[in-house]
Amino acid sequence: MEEEEGKENFDNSKDKSNWGGKRDNAGRPEGSKNKATLERKMAEEELKRRILLSVDRLFNAQRVLAEGCNYLYRIDQNGDKREHILITNPEEIKKVLDDVGGSGGIVDGNYYYITTKAPDNKAIDSMFDRVFGKARQNIGLDGGEEGKPISIVKYDNTGDIQAKTIPDSFSEGV
Repeated sequence: MEEEEGKENFDNSKDKSNWGGKRDNAGRPEGSKNKATLERKMAEEELKRRILLSVDRLFNAQRVLAEGCNYLYRIDQNGDKREHILITNPEEIKKVLDDVGGSGGIVDGNYYYITTKAPDNKAIDSMFDRVFGKARQNIGLDGGEEGKPISIVKYDNTGDIQAKTIPDSFSEGV
């Protein structure tokens, strides 16, 4: 078969193009990091720095969540409307706590009450995980008791059970 006029056949020619394949000095230098990776690293370092500057306040906030929160409210009467005002002034809180004794929640003619928010179990778990390490979490895959090994069943070519074994440890294999 003759070649069409104007077309070259490079299939078996030494004049093939040098396109494709690895090129010298092309791409990012070996061992260097991608720009997006460097930006992510810088953001992580900045976040760590900012967290470390606030570590005491963050710990105290998490501890408050773990212990539960108490709130002191005062009921103010405005005409026909009652307003429940959250008390944040330390002097007023101290006065109420010191004075409440047997007054039934009334101090200086105002009625006060305390509410509590239950402890947050996730905050408790998080604090324990940081101090003692994450607790082991067993998943009962065979429907049996937690912590027991999974039964391993070997079948022969006919589909009959050849052996039922329970390994003593994961390192024994099947």
